[in-house]
Amino acid sequence: MKVLISGGHLTPALAVIDYARQHFPDDQFIFAGRIYSQPTLKQRSWEKQEVSKRGVTFVPFNAPKLDGQPVWKLPLTFIDLLAAIHRSRQLLAKYKPDLFFSFGGFLGLPFAIAAKTMGIPVLTHEQTRTGGVANQWISKFATAVAISFPESEKYFPAKKVRFTGNPLRQSLFTAKPKTPAWLPSAMPTKPLLYITGGNQGSQCINILVQEALPSLLEDWWIIHQCGSPTNLMNYKKSLEKTRSNLPIAQQHLYFVREWVTEEELSWIYQHASSVLTRSGANTVSELIAVGLPALFIPLPQAHHDEQRLNAEVMADAGAGLILSQREASAETLIDALKIMKKKHKALKRHAVSLQEAIPENPTAKLYELAQSVAQT
Repeated sequence: MKVLISGGHLTPALAVIDYARQHFPDDQFIFAGRIYSQPTLKQRSWEKQEVSKRGVTFVPFNAPKLDGQPVWKLPLTFIDLLAAIHRSRQLLAKYKPDLFFSFGGFLGLPFAIAAKTMGIPVLTHEQTRTGGVANQWISKFATAVAISFPESEKYFPAKKVRFTGNPLRQSLFTAKPKTPAWLPSAMPTKPLLYITGGNQGSQCINILVQEALPSLLEDWWIIHQCGSPTNLMNYKKSLEKTRSNLPIAQQHLYFVREWVTEEELSWIYQHASSVLTRSGANTVSELIAVGLPALFIPLPQAHHDEQRLNAEVMADAGAGLILSQREASAETLIDALKIMKKKHKALKRHAVSLQEAIPENPTAKLYELAQSVAQT
């Protein structure tokens, strides 16, 4: 089977590719993705790096975002969409895949339209508990829509919906991952707080941490994944400057990285006490799988307030806390993390208990569905 995948949510796509590499080594993949995760800010995407190291052909691709556009811009957006559909048809004709597989995001829409017109089956996967705008459009052209949570079924045509669960990268569950080379041989004795804003990083979280850092390091040692630079801000450089102004003892408690590899993340998940993060669907799924409590600052402008809904799954179970971005400040962040530390045992216990609700073999189920759709 030959599959063309479009970028959107990266980590479940990688999980599927890894699964196929292990169980169906003759299957072939082409990945159409972004060079920049935020084109206007020129923030580099990690899609090409992660896909290419798996030996998968990476094809740079762009498509317009349809939601949130001002009325005056819609004609230009429509022209851009037509151009993206034409480019999609060229790529589909060149690679001749048996299946187009979307993981959400507007890169998938022109491919879905093009594939439908060319008789190529379309499968899309929804990671969130709602229905993404792009996936709701893509579902109109899809043969099947795979969902991660039963709550999102109502957003898609009922006859197309298949419940599979959300695939996770199995490399995150390595029994004894290597210690990241950039960490000291003698680990700090304080509990480890892992901070992440997702693949792109979070400007909000980065700024809050920068302001609160001296106080945070009184209670924690920290690994902070901050995201790639943009044309407006180099987060890592700015955070390292703040670090350099700390007392020497505190400098040895703070490690900032633009990106962490899967092996590094596996080590972090096994050694972290708590996590400070946004609440994207894949991050929350991973935290549930590894049983880690978290303080969430949901992205407020997410579609259907999906990040808050994701965070509430853990918060309502007693496995996490939510700090709204509107109320977030250095002071409220410090206070919330003190509560996290004080209640850690209970939060951890509830986080581990959530593992019982994880669907069985989601990656295998999703790939079995892909094979079935490819044969239609």
